[in-house]
Amino acid sequence: MTTDDGMEMSLLPKLPPNDAGAAGSGTSHAGMASNDGFDARTEASETVTYPAARNIQPEHPDSQSFFKLLSLWIGTTILTALVIVIVTVYRAKDVLTPAQKNTYNFLSTVLILFLGLSFFEAFKELARAMQERIKGLFKSQEEEKELIDDFDSLLKLLINIVAQMLSALISLESTVDDGNNYNVTYFREGKVQVSNLTCYSHKGCCPSPVTIHALAHAYGEMTLASECGNYSEVADIINSKKDYEYYCRRDPSRQEFSHRFYEYNPNDTQKAYPRFTDRIIRAASGDCFEYDQVGTPAAVTLGDVSASNFTYTNNSIKGSISIPTSSLGREGTTYIYRGKNVPAEATTEACGLRCIWMWVYKNPGATDGPKFYQCPINVSVVSNVTQPAHNVSAAVARVAAASIALQGQFQGSIEDPIWTQYQFYASGSPWEVHHKEAEQVGANMAEFAIGSLSTMVDKNPLIHIDGTVPFLGSRLSVRWTAFDAILACIVATHFAVFALTYWVAQRRG
Repeated sequence: MTTDDGMEMSLLPKLPPNDAGAAGSGTSHAGMASNDGFDARTEASETVTYPAARNIQPEHPDSQSFFKLLSLWIGTTILTALVIVIVTVYRAKDVLTPAQKNTYNFLSTVLILFLGLSFFEAFKELARAMQERIKGLFKSQEEEKELIDDFDSLLKLLINIVAQMLSALISLESTVDDGNNYNVTYFREGKVQVSNLTCYSHKGCCPSPVTIHALAHAYGEMTLASECGNYSEVADIINSKKDYEYYCRRDPSRQEFSHRFYEYNPNDTQKAYPRFTDRIIRAASGDCFEYDQVGTPAAVTLGDVSASNFTYTNNSIKGSISIPTSSLGREGTTYIYRGKNVPAEATTEACGLRCIWMWVYKNPGATDGPKFYQCPINVSVVSNVTQPAHNVSAAVARVAAASIALQGQFQGSIEDPIWTQYQFYASGSPWEVHHKEAEQVGANMAEFAIGSLSTMVDKNPLIHIDGTVPFLGSRLSVRWTAFDAILACIVATHFAVFALTYWVAQRRG
């Protein structure tokens, strides 16, 4: 460039002395462009070099990060307490309805989910602190990035494992079990199934007296296969949680036997979960009269059957009775219904509307002489009846009272039958009475009567009536020792993670 006075002026700045050689060589960094059109100074400035080791100085954790870590641990503690409260409340319920079961499952699932999330956040904070801690150990970003990626992957896997184990462990120690019997039921009003109590039913209908008597006796024999629940007061039966076939009060002064009625859900075809009602029927014997045998029995016939005629007395009453030879045997016991009419229509042998006079002959034994007993066997009305279908009629009650002696046979003609019947039990039978007091003789017949009724109730067809319907529910079962230990470990582990995270963060610099 030429000035007004004719002198040339260079537009390039003057280089410092130590750069002159570079400028003269044609590769000047300041005043010359390279052949490819780029500024060589700019190209040099883009070259990246790394120091031998980095010394990163991250910020120290402040109070905000501390309170974040602390809040996560407090959250875990609160969630753990809520889990304990929920489990305790629902465990206190004997039975859970489907709605209660669903509510519990929802609440417990949500709480356990949030516990897992709280753990997840705590481990994430620990991971961040550890990442910052190890950044300064590497010479290149590639090595650092590769290790941190591996660390992140491993951490996510561990967090998932911990969260799933957390949920699984809690679930293992507190489970909701669906009910399958009467111990886990809840109730609603509706249509229930109950036994038809009209008669001793056969194939869905009331049969002839012959069949009724045979059924009544056969059902009584089923008593031997049934477990008897003990009771002292009727309240013991009502409060019982077991489905005994019948109940026994073996008070020496007054033995009594009872049956409690059940109601069933129409869908319960197996009768697995009945509702225990407060309706009860009882059988008992009054005071028995004892008679001594007089002399030797005379041989007679009953129709075309050979028999023996016995004379008995108790010094105030004297009488006679004939027993078929087939119903006698040494050291055995013969039970006798002496009425001419069927028990349901008994007159002279009736001791009340629901009571029958029953006779027993204790056959001679090696150490025990012959004796006659006359006992009034009474079957009560059903208690707490609210509708006619709950009743057991007087006719059925009398058949049950006489059932131990019934055979389903009669004497005489069809036009004029005589319904006197006998049953013989050999020595060793649970029903024979050798070496027993008169009270036990009467108790045998009362127990047989209630056993006959209870089996009739079980075997008769079912009918539908209004009642209280049982439904299967659920029950929460908890192993408290393990459950509490797991929750305590959760809180303690989270606190340890919190403390470790804060310690690592403090030492990053």
